Amino acid sequence: MYNLTDYVKALSENTTFSDFIAEKKLTPNEKKKREEIAKAIEKENPDMPMDKKMAIATAQAKKVAEEKDQDYKEFFKSALKKFGVSEPDQLEGKKKKEFYDYVDANWKAKKETD
Repeated sequence: MYNLTDYVKALSENTTFSDFIAEKKLTPNEKKKREEIAKAIEKENPDMPMDKKMAIATAQAKKVAEEKDQDYKEFFKSALKKFGVSEPDQLEGKKKKEFYDYVDANWKAKKETD
């Protein structure tokens, strides 16, 4: 992990803090999706360099995962609204259990592994 001194030094060298942040590792589902996308690219464009193919496939796999996350966040937010709160911590006891039971019963992922 980098400290503030490293960050200040980076700024003075005309770089950004993002240069210090490690890229998020792909989840197993994202890796699987990346491989599916890479195979599809290979079929369509067999002459594309491998590094370019994998960069495109990785970016697309991350985008798909982010869209799924966003869908769930929107569903969760609507469930909170239905229960009249903005955070689950505002619910207590039976109401909190009822809320999570509602979420479990009503969230429909596209695949069971999602």
